[in-house]
Amino acid sequence: MKRLEDLVDINLLEQLQNNFSKLLGSVTIIEGLDGRPITQLSGLCDYCKLFRSTEEGLKRCRKSTSALVNEDDYLKKGYYVFTCEAGIRVMASPIFLRGEKIAYLVSSIRSDNLDYNAIKALAEKIGVDSDKLWNYFITFPTISPEKARPSAQYMSSVGSIISELSNKALALQEMLYSKEKKIVQLEYELSTPLVKLKDTIGLVTLTGTIDDERGNIIKEKLLRESQKMKITTIILDITGTTKIDLTAADMLRKTVQGLKLLGIKVVLVGVSPVLARAMVDIGFSLEGLSVFCSLEQIIEKIEAGKTL
Repeated sequence: MKRLEDLVDINLLEQLQNNFSKLLGSVTIIEGLDGRPITQLSGLCDYCKLFRSTEEGLKRCRKSTSALVNEDDYLKKGYYVFTCEAGIRVMASPIFLRGEKIAYLVSSIRSDNLDYNAIKALAEKIGVDSDKLWNYFITFPTISPEKARPSAQYMSSVGSIISELSNKALALQEMLYSKEKKIVQLEYELSTPLVKLKDTIGLVTLTGTIDDERGNIIKEKLLRESQKMKITTIILDITGTTKIDLTAADMLRKTVQGLKLLGIKVVLVGVSPVLARAMVDIGFSLEGLSVFCSLEQIIEKIEAGKTL
């Protein structure tokens, strides 16, 4: 699954988040399903700073939102409301990519359910000064009850905007990948011309590195073009190849087998020691296959009217 930060620019995410935080006066962040922060906190207050100043406090703050949300809330309201590990009331809007949650837009406001004793107990658990934590708590941003629901609905709309951006970005990435793949395929096609030498004899010269993808394109092209050109003998010149791995050697074997099934004779030229070893390793049989050291030898035979 793609990550949100791989699809949408972090600066844009933080701009949307900052605007939302300023409008509501809340502490806001975008985090992954595992509680991993994707953006920097907006509206970071002294309470959050102190709470996160110890290892235990930071651990509690980073506890995954996924472990705290109630799915029924989202189904009924379009957002989640819960109390986080710091005793703060949290609104969360999921961010979707093709129907699956990939992140949350999370906004925090002060909960009126906590008194001094509750804050003192929290302070002892995380190892900070209780009076200082309480003083910071009572100055934590809050939202009046009449504004809470519209604020959560607005946050849900922001989450939907980010979801839409993510889905459009993924579609664009896939389109670009598809175009790049087609360009590579075209380059491979153009770099492997099948040329008629004489009557029904064709020549293919392979150069450079032959990997699995290029090997498959070569195989499909030879099987297709040889029939179109009514070729009965193909000379496969691999003198210029710089690298052929076991996968490519196996492709060569399959290509030869495919051509033989079509009644086409294959002549190999320029087999290097490395390729020879790879051919032996995969059990490449040379039965019914003509092998020459150089293209010059073949041309001399053709000009002398001899059978390859």
